Amino acid sequence: MKRKYMIIGLAIFLTLVVVSNTQASIGLPDYDSGWVSINQGQTLTLTHNLGTKEVLVYIISNRTNGITQIYQGGEIYWTESPPQNNYVGLYWHSLGNTTIAISRYSSDLWWSQVRVMIWKIESQGVGGLTIPIDKLGLLAPYIASVSTVILAVSISVAYIKYRKKQ
Repeated sequence: MKRKYMIIGLAIFLTLVVVSNTQASIGLPDYDSGWVSINQGQTLTLTHNLGTKEVLVYIISNRTNGITQIYQGGEIYWTESPPQNNYVGLYWHSLGNTTIAISRYSSDLWWSQVRVMIWKIESQGVGGLTIPIDKLGLLAPYIASVSTVILAVSISVAYIKYRKKQ
């Protein structure tokens, strides 16, 4: 009886470990600028050397109260005194096969440091795009679930046969 519960407990433990440690992922970026300082009103040109414009661009800011994407792409807000539009934020533009430009608005107070990560995307012949994923990580929860069911059924059958012999 103890052995049965030990085997079932081990099966449940292994399933939980496998399922909780799996996740789908697009992997590490093909280019990562690391944290780069950018001044108000400045435009940076970063060299990624990926040789393509078929990419996924991801940008984050490092502020004193944490990492954010606030005002990415830019934002306009109105002030009464003096009456004017204020442009805040940061945006990327001029993407080339080897470089990308990042511009920060002159009245922006948020984006003192920027990190740019870029993934290459494989182009398909019919115009679609493919982002590589971890197939095992994607299927692992299903594999673990099916394995658990098979293990539970096998243990049950073995236990029933054992009881019939007694």
